[in-house]
Amino acid sequence: MEAIAEFKGNIEGCVKFSQKDINDVVRVEVKINGLEDGFHGFHIHEKKIEDFDLSVEECCKKLGGHFNVGEKWSLENQNGTKHGPGGHNGDLCNNIYVKNNYVEKYFNCNNISLFEEKEEYIIGRSIIIHEDKDDCGLIDYDDENKNIERFITGNAGKRIACSNILKIEL
Repeated sequence: MEAIAEFKGNIEGCVKFSQKDINDVVRVEVKINGLEDGFHGFHIHEKKIEDFDLSVEECCKKLGGHFNVGEKWSLENQNGTKHGPGGHNGDLCNNIYVKNNYVEKYFNCNNISLFEEKEEYIIGRSIIIHEDKDDCGLIDYDDENKNIERFITGNAGKRIACSNILKIEL
């Protein structure tokens, strides 16, 4: 089974997801052009894009938080799942590294699925690229707001590109 997220505009390219069977890992292939050099947060978010007439910034704001099948961490729910390694399902690899305005990256992910029977199902959600590096929830900041955000978003900054994850019919 395969799925794809395509980016168009100033930032263009795609993220391809492949999974051989329901118990296999998901192979993720990233090929994107037009990003500034350096690290960028890279996550699956809860919702899909409904209105393509909105600006990227307006659209991205409506896509919810990082996709996660369990309860998320918050000040009110400190037993929830924190962002970072082993955290939210949608955290993927947390960051992509861009050089010469291009990134090509391949990795396997065992906490998402392309099979609808699994609660980790990602088709119909969205993928977002962030402006800044994701701190992976590991850095301890002097700023209390950044300390809180490291557990929720990884302080990855503004959402600069987004796309729906769509099933590819073979």
